[in-house]
Amino acid sequence: VLSAYDGTIETADIAPESPRPSGPDPVLDRSVPVLTSAFVSYVREELKFRTDLSYRLLNREISGNWDYGTSPTRQGYVGVMDDLQQARALNPGLGVLIVNGYTDLVTPYLAS
Repeated sequence: VLSAYDGTIETADIAPESPRPSGPDPVLDRSVPVLTSAFVSYVREELKFRTDLSYRLLNREISGNWDYGTSPTRQGYVGVMDDLQQARALNPGLGVLIVNGYTDLVTPYLAS
């Protein structure tokens, strides 16, 4: 199974008999604990924010229930182009950096 975030990294398919590859993403799933710890540490130590709530970097329950515009609720995809256009109109010197990875299968090279 190739990682969607770096197509050069692979892991074993945990269900090879399945018609679709399955199993954890070898990049994303290994990054979540490290990034979660770093963010929680930053929020607590640098920002001095305390809470009893746990922080979930990726909430698969919410993302799995998101409606991408195929039902009457039409939550749709997130878009920032209108806000970005307005910000650039107000500040013509505002630069925008768009970064793509050559082996990134989520945001393919030159797809943005």
